[in-house]
Amino acid sequence: MKKFFIIIIINLIACLSVLAQVQSTSSNKESYFDLSEWFTDKVTFMSFEKQSKRNRAKSIMSMGKMNEEGAIIWQYVIHPTKESDTINVGRFMQLVKRWKDSNIQSAKELYESSESGEQSPTYKSDKAVIHNEDTIVEYEWSEPYVGYTTGYLSSASISVNPTLKIEVKPTRFRITVMVRHYRMAAVKALSPQVKLYPVGAMYPFTDSQNKETCTQAYINSNVRIFNTLLNLISYLNLNYEKEEIKQKEEEW
Repeated sequence: MKKFFIIIIINLIACLSVLAQVQSTSSNKESYFDLSEWFTDKVTFMSFEKQSKRNRAKSIMSMGKMNEEGAIIWQYVIHPTKESDTINVGRFMQLVKRWKDSNIQSAKELYESSESGEQSPTYKSDKAVIHNEDTIVEYEWSEPYVGYTTGYLSSASISVNPTLKIEVKPTRFRITVMVRHYRMAAVKALSPQVKLYPVGAMYPFTDSQNKETCTQAYINSNVRIFNTLLNLISYLNLNYEKEEIKQKEEEW
């Protein structure tokens, strides 16, 4: 329960940070990157917030953010707004690293805190990196309790491990965020079980058991992905442009 409240606090802080970045981004007359596809999805996704849980899950399904293997996937290919602009790959990847160090690392350490308050080494910043090259980086982290329900002598909780892959070329970059499986821990009649399930094999995609838990998990998994993308895209757009201006000022 203590970890559950820690997660809620983290998400509230993340939402406030994201809101500030959105307001800052929207104040720009013209952003460095063409974010039209992302902004369309943002408006659509946010329009579902006041719906009931099951209706909201079905509305998110209608966005088609799933692949043939039954995994949740949000993917964007983003170009500079001006065709004449290019991306400095080295500078871009440094910005990605700075974003990761200030976001993924702290979240992982708090999520994996032990009851004594000591930090677990499982999800330190370097452990979040599962692939790293000059133009490609991929991260994986833990999102516990995306779904949680209790009943008489029973409970069910779902955690997920999202992956974030960023690829960059001089003319564009691609962001891919995925949730492949639910890790479900269920207790019935004091008998615990832990299993992995493809997202697409569970409710609301099929008439599976633990409908309430799976509904929560599907909504919250997409919300966590959405907030990650909102944070990352806003950060890259705002800070890359600042780096470009700074670089031009230093050239004389």
